[in-house]
Amino acid sequence: MTQRPTRIIAAGALWVLLLASSPAEPTPDLKEALAALEKGDLAPARTSLTAIVEADPKNLAALVNLGSLEYRAGHPNEAVAWLRRAIRVEPQSVPAWLTLGVVSCEQNDLDTALAALAQVVVPGRAVEALVP
Repeated sequence: MTQRPTRIIAAGALWVLLLASSPAEPTPDLKEALAALEKGDLAPARTSLTAIVEADPKNLAALVNLGSLEYRAGHPNEAVAWLRRAIRVEPQSVPAWLTLGVVSCEQNDLDTALAALAQVVVPGRAVEALVP
């Protein structure tokens, strides 16, 4: 079975993102959502993460993980929307930029992918161009 390279990259990167985007002491709701996401239970994870964002629209961990979840669910446009929202909340969020780069690469939007991944190395360089 042949996989596209970005799928392989994404599989490893998304697990790192779950940890990297979470606060040091995640709330019980976030722990529950991450546990569901880790098990691949996307519907309950989506419900929990969405509730977290409704209660706290600037919850970076929930926003990034919603982006990751939507990517895993095969909804790249929704993933991009959540990730751009996360970047507006925290323009230096490496997990948000990295996930946006992976999703964009998978979508063959190489300009966005390269600009997003450049943020991981040189933060602040393309924020205005990618996050309207």
